[in-house]
Amino acid sequence: MIFRQLYESKEKQLAYVLGDPVTREAVAIDLRLGHLGEAQEFLQRRGLRLRFVLQTHWEPEQRQAALLLREQSGARILAQESIDDSAVDMRIRHEDLLYFGEESLRVLHTPGLTPCAVMYHWEDRIFTGETLLAGGFPSALGKARGSALRSQLQRIFAHLPDETLVYPARESRGRRLGSLEELRRHWSRSGDPGLFTRCTQYLQHEAVKKSPATSTDEPQQRLVSGPVLL
Repeated sequence: MIFRQLYESKEKQLAYVLGDPVTREAVAIDLRLGHLGEAQEFLQRRGLRLRFVLQTHWEPEQRQAALLLREQSGARILAQESIDDSAVDMRIRHEDLLYFGEESLRVLHTPGLTPCAVMYHWEDRIFTGETLLAGGFPSALGKARGSALRSQLQRIFAHLPDETLVYPARESRGRRLGSLEELRRHWSRSGDPGLFTRCTQYLQHEAVKKSPATSTDEPQQRLVSGPVLL
């Protein structure tokens, strides 16, 4: 994987470019206007063709940056299916697989900070937007919504190892990177110390019982591809 974290110092915003080293197709996540120059330079230098422009949530500045990228590169703009905006080329939902070349991202719908919030999972890392920062939830989430979202994320993340990296869309307390291991330790200290461990063990056990070889009722995954617009 070709990978670059982009940083906009004024607002401390983070964005990402991921590229397939074989086909040179790429995706961009959470680009804002302040990221465009560095992103375009990186794409050109590495010989990458932008296929998808992805958002973890939908806001005016990201929309404006996405439209500029589409105009310059022909990339398609993707957003969560509840977004009603003519700028969106393709709507995505929970567990969709987004293919770019020989790589793929899995969509995780994580409403909480906003109803349309999503995360993207690739191999050893999760791109969490502003829903989950390097050290935990943003203060804007509030205690009640944070508790509900924590329960949801514990279920979604149950099968992922502690070493999974957390890449947020905003720097927090000087940090631009976290891990599931530290988040799980933090969450366990926030309540019953053994609750998350027991929940994880139970869900992992259930996942084994419901493996494709023994179950026919697993949710279907949509494979999101289609022609690249040049």
